[in-house]
Amino acid sequence: MRANVFATRLLAFVLFALPAAAQWTDFGGGVVGWTGHPIGLVCQGTLEPGSELLIWSYYGPQYDAAFLIIGASACNLPFKGGVMVPQPDHVSLLGFDGLANAHLFVDWPAGVPAGSELWWQVWSPDATAAQGWSASNALKCVTP
Repeated sequence: MRANVFATRLLAFVLFALPAAAQWTDFGGGVVGWTGHPIGLVCQGTLEPGSELLIWSYYGPQYDAAFLIIGASACNLPFKGGVMVPQPDHVSLLGFDGLANAHLFVDWPAGVPAGSELWWQVWSPDATAAQGWSASNALKCVTP
């Protein structure tokens, strides 16, 4: 199974090696989980009203859920051996498949003011993590 997880990482590298929209910034970080890596989080989209946004997370909990945390600001608070970067204004569940991937496609809403910042991060209960939780890198987007 582990070989399949890493094979999907190669595919993701090919797909996401294309230039991303400038409004996305990856701040790194995360907390190592069962795969020996932090959960990964990638978002792709122009953030234009009605455009499609891809939220992709990997190295997550197989056949389980994790929390997608989205905030209008960063709080950068210590949490379970890592740093909770977004202020938790909105929390959604992400469902992971057997290859430890979660994909979510959403339409970007109209009416989000230009220059708005949103911070994104994934957190998951994980018995193999030092304090029982693994986490992803933190992302920030700025609407055009």
